[in-house]
Amino acid sequence: MLEKEYAKALWELAIEENKSELFRDYFEIIREIKNEDFYAILSSPVINKSDKKDIIKNVFKKFDETFVNFLYVLIDYNRFELVDSIGHQYRKHYREFKNIVIVDIYSSKDLNKRQLSELKETLEKKYDGKTIEMKITIDPELIGGLRIIQNGESIDLNLKNSLDKLREAM
Repeated sequence: MLEKEYAKALWELAIEENKSELFRDYFEIIREIKNEDFYAILSSPVINKSDKKDIIKNVFKKFDETFVNFLYVLIDYNRFELVDSIGHQYRKHYREFKNIVIVDIYSSKDLNKRQLSELKETLEKKYDGKTIEMKITIDPELIGGLRIIQNGESIDLNLKNSLDKLREAM
């Protein structure tokens, strides 16, 4: 996968230049651009590469020069369509380096600050030494409780699941 190779190369450069967090933030900014025309122009084989670089230079003029040069490389090799996938792979490197675990939390209702704090504390004990990033999703299908998923591992703490298991046992 080319995405992994590009992300690894940029990651190593970011570590060398002490810019790992900055580059992660840049990928977030790029990911937030929801303009299909923007991506289509920069990925188009018909549009001149120097014109594409001018667009990058103008749109990302406040970005670090190293990162902009990385985007130029994607343009040079007709790989700009991979920028989101490269960003995803880059974030994996970042999380691994920073000992961050992403946990998906599905809840039947909004959780208050105290509940979120207690949940985070519990998860930090479970994933000893890791920093927890929680992604909360409200799932009306759940009847009370939570469903917690981390890297394919699921912890189901919801009433609907408990009732289903009870029904199966009967």
